[in-house]
Amino acid sequence: MEHKLIRRILKGVGEKKIITALTLMKNSKMSDAELMKVLNLGTSNSAAYYRKELEKEEIIKGYRAEIDWKKLGYPVRFTIIVEGESPELLLEMEEKQNLAIKEYNEVVGDVYVISTKSGGIILEDMSFYFGNRAIAIIKGCATSEHDVVLYSKYRLFDVYPEIKTTIAILKDNVIKNFIINKENLDILIPEYKPEKKDRTEESRLKPKEETEHERLLRNLEEFFS
Repeated sequence: MEHKLIRRILKGVGEKKIITALTLMKNSKMSDAELMKVLNLGTSNSAAYYRKELEKEEIIKGYRAEIDWKKLGYPVRFTIIVEGESPELLLEMEEKQNLAIKEYNEVVGDVYVISTKSGGIILEDMSFYFGNRAIAIIKGCATSEHDVVLYSKYRLFDVYPEIKTTIAILKDNVIKNFIINKENLDILIPEYKPEKKDRTEESRLKPKEETEHERLLRNLEEFFS
């Protein structure tokens, strides 16, 4: 691991602890023997010491499996930004959502799954922010873009008609869970290189193709009209 990165993050925490935390954040399944090599230590017991210290101090709060929801039938990753005319409106929404989630948790379980007419969505994150403007940000995965629209309409807009919602469908990510996604970067960067071929005449003759964003907006307009 590069020392420049360590120096950027190091603020009153030992270097070995920082390296251990960043290494396990990238690969939580790493064995103590593998961690020993990364830390340049003599024994795996020494590496285990740093791991246990981070767990004891609750810097490492737990280890979770990373699920590929696409393979489980939820290929669409989305973010919905909810804006309210006033902080009071978002506060009301926050209170109602918290009560609904608590009831769901007590009856069903820890993962919030919502069924729709054609599939369903799984909520990954729901956060409320209050500052210059009160907003809520909801993230999750869905069986289709249409199911995201259904959730936004029936679970948000119809319940809180004074809010404004913006739906964004994830195209790709180059940083995920604090780690730079090198694989995606290698795929995306070649796409940015402009083609030398003159396409002016071709573009005049060929009808403009609808982008994913334009198609989603059109579906929204047709759905709400």
